Amino acid sequence: MYLGVSVVTHDGQTHDSKVIVPAKTKVNTEHLSHDNNLNRLQFDECNSTDYFHPTTRHVYLQINDEEHMAQLKE
Repeated sequence: MYLGVSVVTHDGQTHDSKVIVPAKTKVNTEHLSHDNNLNRLQFDECNSTDYFHPTTRHVYLQINDEEHMAQLKE
């Protein structure tokens, strides 16, 4: 089971310049620019159960039954 997280504007629209990524995400700075190219994100050091979907720009964080029942994810 996963918790899906994304950034939206106050009126529920996709926020093009903001994105949530898993903890410990790194950025390839060799070709750094301000074009919001998500292909520069590196997830090698992230928790292997967390997943970033570049097309939807959602982060999926795996949760266990206890976290789900308590409506809790740290």
